[in-house]
Amino acid sequence: VIIPTFKRPRSLEALLLSIERNFKGEYQTVVISNFYEEEVASLLKRFPRAAYYFVGIQGVNHARNLGFSVALGEYCYFIDDDCQFEHEVDLNKLQ
Repeated sequence: VIIPTFKRPRSLEALLLSIERNFKGEYQTVVISNFYEEEVASLLKRFPRAAYYFVGIQGVNHARNLGFSVALGEYCYFIDDDCQFEHEVDLNKLQ
């Protein structure tokens, strides 16, 4: 799951909680920020499957590209930091 973020730690936290609650199976979460935020870095310590990268103020496309380049999985899911998953996502069914 690749999440570009920019100065929205509360909505990012809600998204990460929705991922934990709804994702079934193995997954990796990559959070890319265009602006380094200590609050986000601290928040992500509570989410062991999440990795945090800083790309600088270059726009969301650069953030998505960095996320794609560091992601380890076979599939990528891009989602904005102000969204949430409301239904179960069973990753085992993708195989």
